[in-house]
Amino acid sequence: MNKLKNKNIILIIIFIVLVLLLIFLTKKDNSNNESTNDLSTQYILLTDINDFFTVEGCINRYINSLSNKEADNLMKLLDKDYIEKNMINQNNILSKLDSIDGMHSFSAKKIYVEAISKNTNNYYVYGLLKKDTINSNDLGNDYYIIVKIDKEKLLFSITPYDGKVFKEDV
Repeated sequence: MNKLKNKNIILIIIFIVLVLLLIFLTKKDNSNNESTNDLSTQYILLTDINDFFTVEGCINRYINSLSNKEADNLMKLLDKDYIEKNMINQNNILSKLDSIDGMHSFSAKKIYVEAISKNTNNYYVYGLLKKDTINSNDLGNDYYIIVKIDKEKLLFSITPYDGKVFKEDV
């Protein structure tokens, strides 16, 4: 009977040690996942050519609406948070945004991606804004913008941007 008690005590001790070991390993695994999540908030250079041209097309749609002074379209294209933060409405939108006179085209040069969620990304874009003319030697001006794309809902929004990500050389 005494041997049976000793065996039971040894088994209980082994069981407790195993449970503690599993808890320790689980916590260690969670801390690794948290550091991986921190890495996912970093900016990654976009290499997917399809996404590159999709983002560029979104920006050109915005540029066309801006150069044509289409307040309705601009209200639909601008990011809701940007509209609220800058107190933009239908009446003041054209005065709150940098104006573009004449037709222009945008050519993306570099894009960084920031994953917001599983289906939503922010694209930090650097490119050149060129005036469309027949005999132009316009090399273009640096232009920075953020495009948020929700791939599940097939929606995008635009946020004017100062280019901080590119100026810091991510």
